[in-house]
Amino acid sequence: MKSEVRIAMVHTVANRWLSEVSRQEYRFAVFPGSGKTEVDVRLLAGCLRSWRDGKTRIASVVPIQDLGVKESSNNSIEVWSTDCDGLRKLSSWMESRGFETNFIW
Repeated sequence: MKSEVRIAMVHTVANRWLSEVSRQEYRFAVFPGSGKTEVDVRLLAGCLRSWRDGKTRIASVVPIQDLGVKESSNNSIEVWSTDCDGLRKLSSWMESRGFETNFIW
């Protein structure tokens, strides 16, 4: 009985902590489109990191401060953030430049 109470308390504390710390996150992947190569995708990853850090600009798109960028082994990059509207604009910008994305929101 005593161990059951402790387990229930641990679950309650863990649930409370997770609800305070967690947040929604949105993701999509970027692939080379028509006329784009693996090198273009790698250059795009570096460009996105510089854009996030405020070193470069992307026309009409406000930088996303918590943007995450990860290069994948299958010639793509993964992009994530808590800002869904910002990612939506970024995805449309990438698609207008010839990249393919799997952004669905």
